[in-house]
Amino acid sequence: MNPGEFCGGNECDSGTSGWASGPSVDQYLAGQIEGETPFSSVELGVGVEGANNRHRMSFRGSDDPVPPIDQPQFAFQRLFGSAAATDVEGSVLDTVRGDLERLRWRADSTSRERLEAHVESLRQLEIGMWEGAPTSCSVRPPPDAGKGIAAYPVIGQQMVELAALSLGCGLTRIVSLLWSGAAAKLSMPWVSGDRYPDLEFSGVLSNDFHSLGHLPFFDESLPEQRVVRHKLIAGWRYYAEQVAMLADRLKGQVLDDGTTLLDHTLILWGSELAHPDTHTMNGMPLCAVGGGAHGFRQGETIDLGGAQINDVLSTITSAFGYPVQRFGHPDYATGPLSAWCDAV
Repeated sequence: MNPGEFCGGNECDSGTSGWASGPSVDQYLAGQIEGETPFSSVELGVGVEGANNRHRMSFRGSDDPVPPIDQPQFAFQRLFGSAAATDVEGSVLDTVRGDLERLRWRADSTSRERLEAHVESLRQLEIGMWEGAPTSCSVRPPPDAGKGIAAYPVIGQQMVELAALSLGCGLTRIVSLLWSGAAAKLSMPWVSGDRYPDLEFSGVLSNDFHSLGHLPFFDESLPEQRVVRHKLIAGWRYYAEQVAMLADRLKGQVLDDGTTLLDHTLILWGSELAHPDTHTMNGMPLCAVGGGAHGFRQGETIDLGGAQINDVLSTITSAFGYPVQRFGHPDYATGPLSAWCDAV
């Protein structure tokens, strides 16, 4: 992570505070396999509300974020469309050209350079996504999901389907899917306590999910904390169901040797925090699904004994044929985790 002024609860819209100082694991792998598929990687998002460090997960390098696509129809058009790259450039970049010019006038020299680099990144992303798009794997575009919070679960399902199609149709081998972003200040009215009989709350999740995580919830003997805890569980179950949907889609694609696409794909699901109420990262749970063909252990809860997240990432790169002894900051990395993957 790049150094900079402390931002606290602000959005950190200027400077390099909070931006990565090197490539994220997906972009590192994308660089290794560039040219083998139409798209080196595909970045998707659901309810991504900004372009700041809270709403960027993938980085090509230092201070070089990759913006996710958060409109299903646009994502579909990029992946499966046949229009020329110049048509997309005209429809997207030209539309915001006036806003970009106003921002350039207001920005200092450092911010102006970042803005220009971001625009060039978008232009190259658009061109790359149009070139070599396949005509096979014929599918229909998703219907318009609408806007606002009511559209969130519909867009989410469409993005999961697009992620599965991107992998199954051979468009890419790497997909990232960002849900909302850090400090997800959204209610979840489609999640109801009535749907989960084992959870002790009624009605829907009308609370701001971010604020809900800051309420006390550890002591289940206290009714108020138990309700908060169960609401949080319900919200995370919704996201777990989306992970399961993606896994099911990949499992349903059987290869010639009898294995499935899920056997050859690792889904890694996690959050940037282990404990939302205290913003701590110790003991962070991660959910990994699939990857059995690459040596990842299946159906177990594994205690990695305080290993750093960087070791999780080097395990992934090594298991898929691109061994890295230390990924990320060397002070917080020791190497791949054989307790999780037999192939490293």
